[in-house]
Amino acid sequence: MTFNSAINQDPEAPQWSQQSTCSFSEFLRGDIRRRCVTGERPVITDYLPLYQEFAEEIRQVFVEWETIYLADESIYRSGDSTTESPSPDATTHQLVQDTLVGKSIGRYRIDQFLGRGGFGEVWKGFDPELDRVVAIKLARRDRYATPKAFEQFQEEARKAASLSHAALVQIYDITKFDDACVIVSEYIDGMSLANRLRQGPVSIDFAISTVIDVARGLQHAHMKNLIHRA
Repeated sequence: MTFNSAINQDPEAPQWSQQSTCSFSEFLRGDIRRRCVTGERPVITDYLPLYQEFAEEIRQVFVEWETIYLADESIYRSGDSTTESPSPDATTHQLVQDTLVGKSIGRYRIDQFLGRGGFGEVWKGFDPELDRVVAIKLARRDRYATPKAFEQFQEEARKAASLSHAALVQIYDITKFDDACVIVSEYIDGMSLANRLRQGPVSIDFAISTVIDVARGLQHAHMKNLIHRA
């Protein structure tokens, strides 16, 4: 049952009005959380027809929700992409995926969509010149839209590429594609930590080992005067 039909059939379904005690954005965030808890998968088109005057707020809240609840910035470490939750607007994302698979960004071929997060989209690709699988991260087009922002992106990527540590993904290349900033990096097959945690509690030994690995990677970056930003 969709959200629209649920409202039509259930007068008790939460709705927002000018007399509500909370703002529309607060209502929307709460309703999305409520529906997720009950096993539903909210999409942006559930709300747009009902609250057209708040279209921009709805889009902003869904971007926020996607970043917080669905984003896994380390998803390119995982070959098990089927365990990731679908994005809020799966239809739109599927159209993007269908148009990019098989195409190339420079010399890199795009083979498979892996996921979407706060930075942008992550794809599995292939570098035919060096005969290796790579991870391709396409930043959101609004993230580095100006020349100055792109210069900053390049500088940060160069610094990150100078790092070499077992706990850090190696950056191979930076470029642009259709006005989007692109990072080409090492692809590590396996399950991401986020997916592992979704399966249930981990052992004390596993937790300690993971924290140590992360701390060592951060220490290496800090020693190179680089600070990780969430």
